[in-house]
Amino acid sequence: MLMKKIYSFLIFSAIIALSYNANAQPCTPNTACMDVLNPGEICPETLPNGTVGVPYSQVVTIIPPASATVSGQTVNIVQIKLDSVGNMPPGLTYLTDPASGIFVVTTPYTRYCTLISGTPTDTGTYHLSIHVIPYVYVIVGGQQILTALSEQIDDTSLAIIITPTAGVSLVNYNKFSIL
Repeated sequence: MLMKKIYSFLIFSAIIALSYNANAQPCTPNTACMDVLNPGEICPETLPNGTVGVPYSQVVTIIPPASATVSGQTVNIVQIKLDSVGNMPPGLTYLTDPASGIFVVTTPYTRYCTLISGTPTDTGTYHLSIHVIPYVYVIVGGQQILTALSEQIDDTSLAIIITPTAGVSLVNYNKFSIL
């Protein structure tokens, strides 16, 4: 009987813990990140380097742009969806807040965030490929219809450099000799 109560308590505790983690905010936007002249903004402009085998954690603050030029015309952006981030260093992943990756344009602007974290496993310079889908309102029959524009890809703005682990290098003792 006691074992059954302990087992039930452990299951209940696990459910509560999982529920808490599922609702936890992965990051907090940087309130110092400012949108100058309304082009939208990503902060920081340069990501810190990482090291193979060392945990990495960086918050990226995003302010979605209020407008964009499409086919030569300026359109008002209602929201953007962070669809994916490609070319991430192996071992790193990202989480957005909100979890949907949908960043609504507001006045005054709202800051959103993405947490890049994990433990890098390979060296290199990784230019992140940021895939976003902008949404606009289109008037159809007097009704505003939220409409997705074509996916936009930015693969020039952010890069992460992963360096090798500092310290002693491994030596192959089979090839070691004293002259």
